[in-house]
Order: sequence, then structure tokens, then C-alpha cells
Amino acid sequence: MKHTMAWTSTIIGLAMHGDSEEALQTFKRMQEDASVSPDQITYMGVLCACSHVGLVEEGQRHFTEMRNVYGIEPTIEHCGCMVDLLSMLSWPLRRSREIGRENANPAQCCCLGSSSKWL
Repeated sequence: MKHTMAWTSTIIGLAMHGDSEEALQTFKRMQEDASVSPDQITYMGVLCACSHVGLVEEGQRHFTEMRNVYGIEPTIEHCGCMVDLLSMLSWPLRRSREIGRENANPAQCCCLGSSSKWL
């Protein structure tokens, strides 16, 4: 657990201070370390790093990977980060809504759906 926290803290710190490329490289090194697995918080840092530098496809890959590879269910925060990434880069609103429908409860879908007013 402590090892995961150390990796995650580094990734989030780098992403928050504008070094998204290094944050993503650090995440890649984390994945190569067989003694540790990313968690929900790790993936928030990774998705934020992708969002900061506009890496839509990489962000989508990580979003899918967290569920399919690590069994981590996306939270509303993960979904919000993906909506931000997709909308910021003028990706179709339809994909943002799909993420909301696939990963959120009905109340959360309403919140994500209403965001279309502003996009």
C-alpha cells in the first residue's frame, strides 16, 4: 500500500505542477514494477496529466485500461476528467455522454448530460 502511495503522490505532484509528460512516464515505470498496482487515485493523476497536455487517445486508453486490466470502476471524478478532456479538445459531445451513461448512476448522468448546455 505504501509503495502505491509513493508512486501515486509522485504522479499527481508532477501532473499538478505542469510536468504531465514526466507524470505519464512515471506511471509507465509504475506499471513495470510488478510489486505495485495503480488504484483509483493513481488513475485520477494519470487522467489529469492526459487532460493537461491534450492526450485524448492516451486518456481514453487509460480510462479503459483501469477497468479492463486493473478492475477499477471509474468514479464520477474519473468520468468528469474524461468529459473535461473530450470537451476541451472539441471531441463529440456524444462520446462524453457515452462515458457518463456507461459509468455513472442516474443522478450523475443528469449532471453530465446537463453539461452539454455549456459545450
